[in-house]
Amino acid sequence: MTATAFIPLFSAFTEIFGRKPMLLTGLTLFIVGSLITAISGDIGTALLGRSIQGVGAGGIFVLSDLIITDLVSPLDKRRWSAVLGLV
Repeated sequence: MTATAFIPLFSAFTEIFGRKPMLLTGLTLFIVGSLITAISGDIGTALLGRSIQGVGAGGIFVLSDLIITDLVSPLDKRRWSAVLGLV
């Protein structure tokens, strides 16, 4: 749910800060959320970690599509979008 909520925010910040810093931010949030979830001792901390992980996942999801759109031609975009969809 947090991934879906943060997709528009990441795409808006991408226009301001650029693609690479926002992708690194999404990856960092995902890793930090995974670490918090892994070392959690109770359900509240695990939910907090999963929420942070979801924010990072939203950034990774939208930015991977945006970067593919920047790098490949419109014909190849369909193929690469299918590959990302499989993952």
